[in-house]
Amino acid sequence: VTQEPHFCLLREVVKFGGGEKGQPSREVMENPTDDGFLLLHVGLLREYLDQEFRTVADALPFPYDCERIVDDFVLLSMLVGNDFLPPLPTLDIAEGALNTLFSTYRDLLPSLGGYVSGDAGGGTFDAGRLERILAVMGQLEQQVLEERAKDVEFMEQKKARGQNG
Repeated sequence: VTQEPHFCLLREVVKFGGGEKGQPSREVMENPTDDGFLLLHVGLLREYLDQEFRTVADALPFPYDCERIVDDFVLLSMLVGNDFLPPLPTLDIAEGALNTLFSTYRDLLPSLGGYVSGDAGGGTFDAGRLERILAVMGQLEQQVLEERAKDVEFMEQKKARGQNG
């Protein structure tokens, strides 16, 4: 599908964060109240990815290939979950995980020795290259967990003030 020149995806709008009534983000996602939809032109996304990653093309010790960038984008996107698979625990789209993941990928790509999607094609991937990206992401987990703990503490304090006031 990612190779098709004129392909679009249509999906419901998903709101992250609590709803107006303080719903947990998971509940907001599972019970949408907005009837809006998003239309994604895959070709336009490919163009944006090409522009973003062309900035490292000269630093690559292997040929730049936008098709392989798109393949890696699809593969790495699976780490933050989808409608069928849960995300890795500390990779939450609402917390900017996609930005962090793809910045890490872009920064590491010149040193990976090739693309994460396997050189053999056919839906394969290079485990060593993926492991290097995951190792860097793993180093960020403590920070993510600390931020979440601060958020929980803030919300508990806010709730306690509301009950006492």
